[in-house]
Amino acid sequence: GGAVSVLVVDNTTTAKIAGTADAWGNVVVRSADDTDVTIVDGAGGFGLGGAGVSVGVMSVTKTTEAYVANTPGNHAIVHARGNAAGASALAGTLSGGDAGNGFDSTTAQGLVVEASSHGKAFHLNVAAGAGFIGLAGGITVSVMNADTHAYIDNADVNWTGNGGSDGQQAVFVNAADEARIA
Repeated sequence: GGAVSVLVVDNTTTAKIAGTADAWGNVVVRSADDTDVTIVDGAGGFGLGGAGVSVGVMSVTKTTEAYVANTPGNHAIVHARGNAAGASALAGTLSGGDAGNGFDSTTAQGLVVEASSHGKAFHLNVAAGAGFIGLAGGITVSVMNADTHAYIDNADVNWTGNGGSDGQQAVFVNAADEARIA
């Protein structure tokens, strides 16, 4: 008996401002990708000479971006005055301390540019051979490649037109990536 499985995932998640945003309250540019993959491969061979061979390949490639940037001929301008209830943003700390099983959040007023990526994969490969002569073999390849970016590039943020802005007005730029393969 034999089995071959191949899973290829290629995700791109993007949130951006490439023009003008003018808000009395908050401006939030947020991109998030959550990937959860479970694969079970198996093969069995039974008889006088039973052989089982199983090959499982998983490749996950993810790009998650949030940004404010200009485009050719279009200069990005953001006015985020922060005169509203705060928006949720990553705090820059891990929940669970050094265990790193998640990210803490806070409340922010003004501009939030945030990209987050969470990936979890479970890959089990089983091969069985039974008989007078039983042979079994399995090959498992699991790869997860994640690029997570949050940035402001060549843009005017709260540079002009800030009359009436809240005193708590701020700019938060956060990128967080968490990946586990079991």
